[in-house]
Formats: sequence, structure tokens, C-alpha cells
Amino acid sequence: MGKIIDKFIKEYSAEPLAEERFRILMEIINLYYDSDFSKIDVLLRKELELCLQTGNIDGEALIRYMFAYSAFEKGDFKNGEEQVKYVMSILPRVTNHEVKAQVFNFMAFMYSHQGQYEKAFEHCYECIREAELSGNKKNQFWGAYSLGVLHFDLKDFLNAEKNYTEAAKGFSKYGNEYGVARSETGLSSIYIQQEKYQEAEEFRLLFQQFH
Repeated sequence: MGKIIDKFIKEYSAEPLAEERFRILMEIINLYYDSDFSKIDVLLRKELELCLQTGNIDGEALIRYMFAYSAFEKGDFKNGEEQVKYVMSILPRVTNHEVKAQVFNFMAFMYSHQGQYEKAFEHCYECIREAELSGNKKNQFWGAYSLGVLHFDLKDFLNAEKNYTEAAKGFSKYGNEYGVARSETGLSSIYIQQEKYQEAEEFRLLFQQFH
């Protein structure tokens, strides 16, 4: 995963056009989940300064959501909650549907970790709705993936398998290999619970290709 992130950061740093940098930044964030935040922290703070200078609300919301995600991952819940509160305050002004999808997907993650599954599901469906409006098919299925995670946490393995499979098929159709790998790793977790160890091992080896 480190090499993939490094590749995107190199492309981002060399790109002079703001719109194209934003697209690359979105790709970095979609690959971020298991990578080292410190690698892109400086990049994000630089881009945030540009967003504030130019009034780019979409970019600001995206970057501050990433700061919130990082804070929660590090256990800095106070800072994370402050970033979330700010992102939600500017979200009505955000016009980019993919950015909204990212934010709602994070909110689902946050609420699930707090045990507030009703709100988590609600934000997952908001994520799916916004992703469908975005038109970016490659990253459209993270909402379905997150539904799989929620159902798995609730030990509803039948629906978890359904959602992970939907996500894997969608990612595969539109060439998101990392999304496929994460979805199939979710399926692997289900098979472990069901003591289907051979199937689980096959998916685990697939996911290792992306690290």
C-alpha cells in the first residue's frame, strides 16, 4: 500500500491544475484506510491552505473530514469531534456529491464505533445516495462495503455477505482492485466465523497484494 500512496503523492505534487490535484487527492483518500496518515499530512495541510484562500468548500470539507478520521484512529476523540462538528456545519454548502459520500461514510464509521447503529445505517444510506449522484463508478461502492461492516459487527452474517458481495462485484466491474480486495477480505472474515477456512485463506492472500 505504501508504494501506491507514494505514487499518488508524486503525481499530486507534480500536477499544476487545481481540479486535477483534487481528483488525485480523492484517489489518495479512497486508498487511505490502511496507510500511514503522516505520509499525506503535509500534503493535506498545504491543500487546505489553498482551499481556504480560494473559498473551495468542497476541498475544505474533504480535508477536514480526513483530519477527523485520523484523530479518531489515534484516539484523539476531542479533536476528532471538533473536526466533525465543523465539517457538518459547512456540509450544506458542499456541492460535490463524492465529497458528501465520503463524509457520510465516515459518519457511519464514527457512529458504529459509538454503538449507535441506527445512525450508522442512516449515514451509510446517505453515503450510497450521494455516491450514486456523483457519477464516479470506481468509488461508488464504499457505502455497500460499509453496510457489510455494520452487519458483520452485528453478527448478521447473511446480510454482511450480501453487502460485501455487492461491493466486490461493483468494484470489480469498474476496476477498483483495492475495493475488491477489501470487500473480499470482509467475506473472508465471514467465512472464518463460519469455519470455512480454505475460502477465508484465499481471500486473505488476495488482500495481501495491496500491502
